Amino acid sequence: MRGGAVIRSVYLKKKFEFSYEHFVSTLYGYYIIVFLVNAFVGLVSLIVITIKYDVVSIPLYLFFGGLFVSMLVLSFIKFPVKKIKGSKNKIVDKVLSIIRNILDGWNMIVENKRLLVSLILITLIAFVVGVGLFYIEFKALGIDVTVIKVLLYNCLSGVSLLVSITPGSLGIREGIFSITSDILGINNEQIMQLALLDRGVMLSCLVGLFVGLWALMGIIKRKLSVSSK
Repeated sequence: MRGGAVIRSVYLKKKFEFSYEHFVSTLYGYYIIVFLVNAFVGLVSLIVITIKYDVVSIPLYLFFGGLFVSMLVLSFIKFPVKKIKGSKNKIVDKVLSIIRNILDGWNMIVENKRLLVSLILITLIAFVVGVGLFYIEFKALGIDVTVIKVLLYNCLSGVSLLVSITPGSLGIREGIFSITSDILGINNEQIMQLALLDRGVMLSCLVGLFVGLWALMGIIKRKLSVSSK
C-alpha cells in the first residue's frame, strides 16, 4: 500500500468514508512536518561533515536551508486558504490548487495541538528507525560509513518525496544519491546495491505484514460470525 497515495486514499474512502479532498490536504499538511525534520537534521549533518571531513556542498546547503526556512514559515503562520483564488491558466491553477491543499491540510493539523505533537513524535520515531535500518544495510554490504553520513543519507531519502513522481520515489531517490555521492562517500555501484537491499527488505516486510493481517482479519470475522449465530 506504501507504493501510492491513490491506493491509500481509496482504502480510507471505502473503509472510513474519509474524503479524497481531506486525504490530500492532510497528506500535504503532514509533509510539512516530515520536510521540516529532515531539512533541519540535514543541515546539522552537513555542518558536521564540513567541519569533520572538510567537504562542502553549496547546493545541498541551499536546498536544505531553503526547505527548512519554507517549512518553518508554513508551520508558524496560518494562511487564509479560502482567499487564494484560481487562475484561468491550467498550470498556474494546478499549482495554486496544490498550495491550497497544503495550507488547508496544515491548518487542520495545527488546530489540533494533541494531533500535531503526536505527528511530530511519530515522525521523529520513524526518522530514528530509518537511520538504524540504513546503518544496518550499509554494514550488511560491507560499506564503511559513519553515523553522520547515514543521517544525511536518510534526510535525502526523506526529501525525495518532493519529487515523488514514481511509487516510493523509485529511481528518483537513487538519482539524488548519485548526484550527492561525493559527500556521502559512496559510489554508484554501492547506491544500487543499497537500493536493491532496501527495496527487498521493505517489500518482504510489507508482504509479510499484509499476509499476517489478512489472516488475522479472516480469523476475527469467522469468530464474530460464529458468536452472532
